[in-house]
Amino acid sequence: GFRHARAGGKHAQRGGADPFRFAPRSPRGILFMTHPGKRDTIARARRGEALSGTLFNLGSPDLCDAAAMCPLDFCVLDWEHGLWNELNLPPAIRVLEESPMLCIVRVPSVGGPWIKKALDWGADGVIVPGVKDFAEAQHCVAEGKYAPLGRRGVGPLRESRYYTRLHECVRQGNERTLLWLMIETSSLVEDLARVCALEGVDGFVIGRNDLSQSLGRPFAEWRDQTEAMAMRAQEICVAAGKPVGSFGGTADDVVRWAGAGATIFVVGDDAQFARDGMAAVAEMIGRQAAAPVRGY
Repeated sequence: GFRHARAGGKHAQRGGADPFRFAPRSPRGILFMTHPGKRDTIARARRGEALSGTLFNLGSPDLCDAAAMCPLDFCVLDWEHGLWNELNLPPAIRVLEESPMLCIVRVPSVGGPWIKKALDWGADGVIVPGVKDFAEAQHCVAEGKYAPLGRRGVGPLRESRYYTRLHECVRQGNERTLLWLMIETSSLVEDLARVCALEGVDGFVIGRNDLSQSLGRPFAEWRDQTEAMAMRAQEICVAAGKPVGSFGGTADDVVRWAGAGATIFVVGDDAQFARDGMAAVAEMIGRQAAAPVRGY
């Protein structure tokens, strides 16, 4: 289908042969989610069902490709803190098109063109860090949703198959992408009830380290106060019927947060998996080397 798009774009614009007549379509005719499982996961996310995912920090499209068929609901490409940039992020998003995992990009900040860039490149959703109040949440909706919910600029180059399906892409854009906001400032917690009522915000992810920074102390020194504020934020979201979850945490933390209504869980990262995998290999080799040699 992609080759047809390149060769037949002019014909499509002039009413000739449809370059996508052989392209696979997702349920309900949604062309832009290549893997059929993605639409189901988007629907589950909006219903507030539990979703599990992980972080990719290392900036490697090949690593994303190798992990593309993992049985997780989503992965987060961390453009805020990870090693992603405008050269390696688009190819990573491309290789994840065929993955059942949603490709969610944590953009660098509220300001700048980052939200629409990630979505234009084909991400299934974005996480926006550092949101401070209702006004900044409104800005995120304006950048991340097409009219009538927002005013996202129309330029989805790859997402629209190089403008050969622009109308369908824009019409389906709000339905097929997620906008999650980070809860990591005390000022947003104070304004959270209003933000939860804002149409276009699809969910929230709590970041305890930066939430503690907003209180003026590192998390290690201010754990109890930060946990209290994080749980208060989670309760507000749950009461409003908004999906909410957290980055990181231990297995016990995940159980505790889930018991209080959390449904979005981001656990582990690619660097951790590399360390754990290599440590497991080293341990296995060590056991084999220490084993007694059997006679023949």
